[in-house]
Amino acid sequence: MRLRALLPITVFFMAAAAAAAPQLAQFDSLREARAAATARPADTGALTGLANAQIFTGDAAGALATMDRGRMRPGGTPALSEADRRALDSVQADDAIRMIVAAARDKRAVLINEDHTVAMHRAFTQKLAVELRKIGYRYFAAEAFNAPVLPNGRYLTWRDGYYTRDPVFAGMVRTLQAEGFTLVGYDIEEEDTALSPRERIAFRERSQARNIHERIFAQDPDAKVLIHVGHHHLGKRQVGDIKPMGAHLRELIGPEATLHIDQLAFYARSAQAAEDPLYRALLDRHKPAAPMALRQASGASASLRGLGGFVDMHILHPDYGLRDGRPAWLSSLAGRTATSVPKALLPQSGERLVLAYDREHGMDAVPVDALLLTPGAPAPAFMLPPGRFRFEVQQ
Repeated sequence: MRLRALLPITVFFMAAAAAAAPQLAQFDSLREARAAATARPADTGALTGLANAQIFTGDAAGALATMDRGRMRPGGTPALSEADRRALDSVQADDAIRMIVAAARDKRAVLINEDHTVAMHRAFTQKLAVELRKIGYRYFAAEAFNAPVLPNGRYLTWRDGYYTRDPVFAGMVRTLQAEGFTLVGYDIEEEDTALSPRERIAFRERSQARNIHERIFAQDPDAKVLIHVGHHHLGKRQVGDIKPMGAHLRELIGPEATLHIDQLAFYARSAQAAEDPLYRALLDRHKPAAPMALRQASGASASLRGLGGFVDMHILHPDYGLRDGRPAWLSSLAGRTATSVPKALLPQSGERLVLAYDREHGMDAVPVDALLLTPGAPAPAFMLPPGRFRFEVQQ
């Protein structure tokens, strides 16, 4: 790919210790997260903290590898079981965007999930949102937003959420704002410590659905909403003694009013030994060049991995690989263009974090992209949307 030149450029060399805003200490946060994961290599919390720090500093591939430390199977991916082979034969696949849009036309809400440590999921939601906007979806709800409603026309800041500090999440918000979506937060503000852990989970699921209903559907009965959730909040039915937010929402707006899309199972990891055994078999069967949606050949909801009746479709992501040193989905899903790093920003000694910001955004903005650069190593490309940018350095 031909890398575009960076013009015009405004460069600020700023040490983290002299940062004027909390997000400008990202390099320090990354170092602390690395140290915690080194000291507690089997601690899921430490690994998750490192993965998020990597995502916030532009290293989505590194975050995936960090989380895969606990997913590796000794001896690699096992052979498919007979149940897996039956499941493989039971599903049909089609272009994901086309299938979801067709199914969403007569719905009031589309729920799609993410793994909080997989920035790619946000890029697919961004691409889906643009197409849903064309059929009348005007609201985007995310549990990641701190505020009940994000002001229209304001860029995303580090105060707007925790997971939203990811440059890919910020890019998604930028795109949604340009498309005219109203951005709504719906998570609870704080937990009731008097409740048991299970009661807290139940309270949160119930409250999330109520907040979506009160903040959107009660105000606009004709609303069509794309809801971006973490993990299994999107579920259509109760599992055990926990009823997910998605099941509560169906009770509030109608059992046929929602569509539930899962992204958690079928995407490439940093090594095949960390992948679901079905993933490579599905790739071999369907050979996707773009994301595909999986559902039962009969037209019934997806039932892979015991999720029958819990979600309507699974997304099968291709193995995107790397391009210009960055995940290729940054181009195909997030619509970004590879941009070479200016020579003035390359480090002569020690690691350096370089953050790209929209020139119109303030010091409290979430960066558009970030790169961790090492002296002497090939520099990956910035992946940037159209615009004019300033660059800041931490080292």
